[in-house]
Amino acid sequence: MKNSKIVNIGITGSTGVLGKKLINELRKFDLKIFKGDISAKKDVFDWINNNDLDGLIHFAAVVPTINVLKNKKKSYQINYMGTKYLVEALKNKKKKIWFFFASSSHVYSFSKRKVNEKSVIKPISYYGVLKRKCEVYLLNNRSHLDICIGRIFSFTDPKQDRSFFVPSIFNKIKKNQKYLYGELNKEVRDFVSTKDIVKIIKNLLEIRFLGIINICSGQGVSLFKIYSIISNLLNKSNTSKNHFDKKNILIGDNSKIVKMGYKYKDNINKIIKNYVKINKLYK
Repeated sequence: MKNSKIVNIGITGSTGVLGKKLINELRKFDLKIFKGDISAKKDVFDWINNNDLDGLIHFAAVVPTINVLKNKKKSYQINYMGTKYLVEALKNKKKKIWFFFASSSHVYSFSKRKVNEKSVIKPISYYGVLKRKCEVYLLNNRSHLDICIGRIFSFTDPKQDRSFFVPSIFNKIKKNQKYLYGELNKEVRDFVSTKDIVKIIKNLLEIRFLGIINICSGQGVSLFKIYSIISNLLNKSNTSKNHFDKKNILIGDNSKIVKMGYKYKDNINKIIKNYVKINKLYK
């Protein structure tokens, strides 16, 4: 049976960086914004029962990883139980809802090769553990929902909280705090712009994509390079040299996105330059 067109879309996590950008990107759709407590079963069921949804995009979660680790109990209730409540409520609907779950690259293990959707699952953080737990639960409910799992890789945004990497390092560089070269150079990540993330999700929604997909740039960048870009833009240089042989590498295979015909809008240099430009003006 052909899947019906998605018109009415529910969104959780609308106050987050990605949630706000996605709402702007999906203006042509009829959006239903969840404003309750995602860890409160009654709030979730009331919202689902009061809205006739064709699709749901689920962003609501405790982030970043450092905050998840600091409060595991709260994170479990919001990140896992909140997802579980949504699924339980949607299962009562007569039609099959398209459900997009914002997962993370943190479900993978570090690898010298690009990780694809079939790569080894070995979460690198408690945040990743909870995301994987949600993935398993969702995949076990594919008979009730049309499941799309987007494993989102690293990103930054001028409005991101200071506890995230780029905002944190930006503020430390401004304060002339020193970093050891090796502490940053051993870490290699895949950064994708928030603009690209929301446009990719919109594309997935429009084709009603099913399954798991990496939302990434397919390019690796050391955290030291990001540090260097920011330092140069701020006319500062304050690293202390040392050496690490081991690298914690996490780069995504974006072949599924490429096959969709998607053309990326930004690269890491543009992403960081935009971040620094805006924060120099407004902070």
